[in-house]
Amino acid sequence: MMVKGYIGKCAKIDLTKDKVEVVNLPEEYLKDYIGGYGFAAKTLWDELKPGTDPLSPDNILIFNIGPFPGTYLPTSSKYGVFARSPLTGLFGMAISSGSVGLQMRQAGLQQIVFYGKASKPVFLFVDDGDIQIHDAKDYWGKLDSWQTEDKIREEFHDERIGVAAIGKAGEKLARIACITNDRNRQAGRTGMGAVMGSKNLKALAFHGSHQVEVAKPKEWKALALDLIKRANGPSTLKYRDLGTPINTLNFQKLGCLPVDNFREGTSDRANEISGETMAEKWVIKKAACSCCPIACDHLCLAKEGPYKGSISSVDFESLFALGCCSGVYDMNAIIKAIEMCDRDTIDTISGGLCVSFAMECYEKGYLKKEDFGGIEMNLGNVDGMVKFV
Repeated sequence: MMVKGYIGKCAKIDLTKDKVEVVNLPEEYLKDYIGGYGFAAKTLWDELKPGTDPLSPDNILIFNIGPFPGTYLPTSSKYGVFARSPLTGLFGMAISSGSVGLQMRQAGLQQIVFYGKASKPVFLFVDDGDIQIHDAKDYWGKLDSWQTEDKIREEFHDERIGVAAIGKAGEKLARIACITNDRNRQAGRTGMGAVMGSKNLKALAFHGSHQVEVAKPKEWKALALDLIKRANGPSTLKYRDLGTPINTLNFQKLGCLPVDNFREGTSDRANEISGETMAEKWVIKKAACSCCPIACDHLCLAKEGPYKGSISSVDFESLFALGCCSGVYDMNAIIKAIEMCDRDTIDTISGGLCVSFAMECYEKGYLKKEDFGGIEMNLGNVDGMVKFV
């Protein structure tokens, strides 16, 4: 009998052999390892050979959800992606939210484990337990992550399909490649997008109607309602109002705002990229992930200059990495750079800090103008930052 709260199904997909096997996860496995991190750690410990090249077909790529996605527990929409990291060589993990965790649950899967490498680019579609591997020749090298989401939903005639996809960075095996879902949510860290690319896997898509069965519905409802009340309370007010960029001025006050490649901890221009300024001048819409009342995702629109019309979700990490850490305080340029990273699936934290590191190297003479194709790369060069991205 399946443990209540879990779907308990694992899809083992051998991309080399184009073979799919669905197995039931043992009860003791679910109870002992609980969710995404635990499932992945156990699977990689048991199955991944020591010394495996992270970008070889021998690496194992895992998508996991825990017991909460698909319930009305607030902030419960997370899913995780795991493999040996091409960036560190260690246990790689990247967590995202949005709709994909919920849709994976409703599609009928707890875990997906990819082995091998497809002979040609493919994407996976899980439709209410029916697992399909599709040719991605019309996607690979042609569509960014946003366009991939749109095309899959158009192809299967359903706007509710949850899609996690890679763009150029993942296809080219950049070690800082992430995975984008719902346009503005990313499984960002440790290069999981590169592992997808190394397996010729362009995207995963989910749709379904599976429901969650909990063990004690009455007690569960009471707990969930209490947590929903707390999630709408004063502790999260700052994120509902201003999103995570409210931390810009908090870090400034603490003297630990990343400025000029971490050489400084404060900036007299910090207010130009603060959450307060963003809310006043740049935010056009607030969005929430599935089952989350906080809505910390604040969409910003570039309103003037050469980057006018660009749109992206601006969080604190992306803001400092592509902003003050590179000496850039032009919100139009920051919004544009984040949009490019999200589309092409570059982790904005690692990508932004590559920019600031390159700028300091340029200023100290370690790198020359010709190393950047003729771009001036001094700290604070707005156009240089965008062109480098």
